[in-house]
Amino acid sequence: MAQLNSGNLGGGITHTFEFDYNDLQTAGFLGQAGDLTGVTPTQEYGYANQRVVAQVPRSGYILNAGITTVEATAGASDLAFYCDLQPNSSNLAQITSSNATLISNTEFDDRAAGYSIQNNGNAFSQPLDIFLTGVGDGLNGLTGGTDAENGAAAALALYNNRDRSVSERPNYNIYSPAQNIGHTIYTQIDGTIANLTAGRWILWFSIVDPLSLLNDRKPDSLV
Repeated sequence: MAQLNSGNLGGGITHTFEFDYNDLQTAGFLGQAGDLTGVTPTQEYGYANQRVVAQVPRSGYILNAGITTVEATAGASDLAFYCDLQPNSSNLAQITSSNATLISNTEFDDRAAGYSIQNNGNAFSQPLDIFLTGVGDGLNGLTGGTDAENGAAAALALYNNRDRSVSERPNYNIYSPAQNIGHTIYTQIDGTIANLTAGRWILWFSIVDPLSLLNDRKPDSLV
């Protein structure tokens, strides 16, 4: 059932990866800590139930990363799904809800058919505090005094920053400017996968590859 597609797939989507609960329960479909990923001769999975699903080529970046539930799950009630990426020269790390770069779906078993999560990882957001820091004009000016004093200081910090823009990071290129090596996109599923009796999903990405536009030989994206 599992299927990887790539190319101009419509709507700006360049890569998809489909899988269902049978795939998740098939031996070898999910890598375990210490298993080789197959991307390079030495790259290893760093945690249980991980899977390589796509590649970001050297100089490339990600515009969108999402997952859609095609068929709702049944039989398991403790599943979490994460999607991250690592340089091709590194082993894959454990993913958690706090460090997932692309997607964090902590209620993976509680999503109805048609439910999508897109761009909710760390690469696509900026914490508000970076716009409000500073002793003179930001929240660092709070002194720990009375509630009234702190309230006045917080109001002043908001006022002093009223002209600043707060927006999502538009893509991975801005999140991590290191573009000299390809990156491995991989997933991790936590929970009691063996209990699943239903479930089907599609991962989808918009991956931009500027070097593919070259007329001559493209540089190697690996190490």
